[in-house]
Formats: sequence, structure tokens, C-alpha cells
Amino acid sequence: MKNVIYTIAILCILFATNAYGQNYSKRMILGEDGAKELLKEALKDTVVPCSYAQYTILKEKKSAIHFAESVVFERYGKHTIKKQRPYEVYNIDNYWIIKGTLPKGATGGTFLIIINAKDCRVVKLMHEKQR
Repeated sequence: MKNVIYTIAILCILFATNAYGQNYSKRMILGEDGAKELLKEALKDTVVPCSYAQYTILKEKKSAIHFAESVVFERYGKHTIKKQRPYEVYNIDNYWIIKGTLPKGATGGTFLIIINAKDCRVVKLMHEKQR
């Protein structure tokens, strides 16, 4: 029985390594120099085609919250921000306004982030005290 468990564990490790690892030995890759060249070319083109300009990247509330959390967790700390759930979340004119909340009667501050839904640009990021 022990041998079966060890065999299964080894197979799981091998599967996980191949499935989630970054093994490029049998893949054609761009490479860092190629990536730099693509970036250089992309940055030359300052005019965004109309079809892309109209596309909204952050359409769903859940996606907007996930994106906002990635920013505010890094900036203010995951532990601090999680205490501010549930968030107020509004989509107004293709801008996500997401703000932390505090329990009634609590003192302290909450984060505020405003994100352009079309290009994921953070328009405003702050942490303020409640008034």
C-alpha cells in the first residue's frame, strides 16, 4: 500500500511539474530580445484602432474587484484591505469606483480606487480616513 501511495505522489509531482512548470525545451519561444522588439514596435503605434478603443476590458463587477484587489493589496496590504469588505462597487460611464467600507461606528479609513474599464488604467488610488 505504501508503494502505491509513493507512486501516486511521484506521478502527481511529475504531472504538476509538466503542467504548471515553465519548461521551454520543446517549445518555440520569443526570447527576451524578441519581446523587447515587440514592445518597441507596439509603443511606436500611438493610435489605437477604433475596434480596440471601443472594447471594454473590465466588463464584470467580479473582474473589476479582482483587478482592484491586486492593486490595493500590494499597496496597502492584503490584511488591511480584507477588513474593508464588502466593498462599494459602482460602474459609472465606464469607470469602476471601488471603495472599502467600515463597520458602523468604527473609526479609521478605507481605500478608494477608480479604474478605467476600457484600458484598466488606475485613475485614482488613495486611502483616507472616514469623516
